[in-house]
Amino acid sequence: MVISTFFAACSQKKGQQHDDYEIADRKIVVDGNIKDWQSISPIKVEGRGHLWIGQGLTEAQWEGNDDLSFNWRAAHHDEKLFFLFEVKDDTLSNFDQQYAWLNDCIEIYVDPESSGGSRITGIGADNTFEDRIGKQMRGYEMQFLPSRPPKVFVDDSKGVYYTNAEQNSAFKEQWHGEVVTKKTEKGYLMEIAFAVPGSDFQSGQELGLDVAVCDDDGKGRKSLLLWSGDKGEFWVTMDNFKKMALK
Repeated sequence: MVISTFFAACSQKKGQQHDDYEIADRKIVVDGNIKDWQSISPIKVEGRGHLWIGQGLTEAQWEGNDDLSFNWRAAHHDEKLFFLFEVKDDTLSNFDQQYAWLNDCIEIYVDPESSGGSRITGIGADNTFEDRIGKQMRGYEMQFLPSRPPKVFVDDSKGVYYTNAEQNSAFKEQWHGEVVTKKTEKGYLMEIAFAVPGSDFQSGQELGLDVAVCDDDGKGRKSLLLWSGDKGEFWVTMDNFKKMALK
């Protein structure tokens, strides 16, 4: 399997809704050492244009790039996708908020078939978390808490991602997942690897992707930065995920 998108080139093609990026084939060791990533250019996500506003979040709660910003990179090898996140976060979470996404966390959104549309079949109009339980889901909302050890959440059709009900076993067994976190001088980094269950990627296909980082300074989530800058319900609708060509 060869997955490519244009990370370094970052040139938008005319007539396309999204940028294309290039993901290199690299053999990455998930160990918290970033030496494997030196030849891959990072994507910067910083500034007000990436803030998501809603659910009590406002621009005023974000105090600049040192408060929350991040770089990320991606690679692939064999059947796995690999991610490196380097996060600036001036105050790390206690990881005691009720839901995973209210703590410091990294979010990865995957649309394996790049089909867009709603992730959830038959969800209620008010889009409550409980509405998702037992519903047919398309694509994935994955959350990774930089706690020690890291906590992983990969299937929101089975619950609402309670912080004390991590899905690390499913991530390891069903996704062949790996994750490490490491505190840094200005925040933390995370290395993540997984194979998408049931996805048999072929040359010429695309997948959709978006990533985000949430910030909790100890009193609940105060800001969220999203790569695409989508201002809608990005965790429900996959239409604004970035496109990644499989070549």
